[in-house]
Amino acid sequence: VLQQSATDPAAIKLVSMSTTLATNALVEGQGGRVALVMIGFSEADLARDGLKTALGTDPVVFCPGGHDVHGNAAKLDLSGLEAVLPELGGSVSGFA
Repeated sequence: VLQQSATDPAAIKLVSMSTTLATNALVEGQGGRVALVMIGFSEADLARDGLKTALGTDPVVFCPGGHDVHGNAAKLDLSGLEAVLPELGGSVSGFA
């Protein structure tokens, strides 16, 4: 991911796997422009509860797969994310 985004590793200030921390930062508008990566969700899920409105113009990438609410695994397809990394890498300050 880092290589495809053409990001200088020295420019990375924080790597976090906290979905709550990342989501709160996005919704509260903290920090710079961030791309939201939604694994196993759809645009309908994004629209629910006003998350789409809260995100404003920050980009969203949907990746099919992952796990459902019952823990059942589905094959993860990262091809959509990989396709937009070169473009997004230079226009966002992070991915959540």
